[in-house]
Amino acid sequence: MRASIRLAVLGICAIVLAGGGATQVAADAAATGEEKAELDEAKLLRGELWKRLGKDDKLAYLWGMFTVVEVERQLMAAEPSLQVMNFSAKAAEAEQGKTFDELMQVVDAFYRDNPDKEGQSVVRVLWDVTIVPNISSGIAGEPLE
Repeated sequence: MRASIRLAVLGICAIVLAGGGATQVAADAAATGEEKAELDEAKLLRGELWKRLGKDDKLAYLWGMFTVVEVERQLMAAEPSLQVMNFSAKAAEAEQGKTFDELMQVVDAFYRDNPDKEGQSVVRVLWDVTIVPNISSGIAGEPLE
């Protein structure tokens, strides 16, 4: 159970970092060049570990991650001045009613079908496979690649 709680917290941290939270700003301010690239690499759960996790831990990670998406969605709906086109907003926009089990299966299938991409973060996999196909523009309104 403790590992699941830690992974839920890690999921929350992943989404905060992906969305450019205060922790990200502090880390970016303290690092430059190679150091920043190393920090970026160390922050997010990647396929190597994902493949070793049990179902409960994977679900806890996804739960933590999407809890932040939902909190930010509700805050932006209640307070228009908070509305931004960040990762959370795009994830909420793309929401297709998938369950955490279905999202877990998407990530599992990605790493199974792409063993050479185990270094890619779970957040990136979810972005590429479940979010991008369901949005019209990227973060901050940028065109999708």
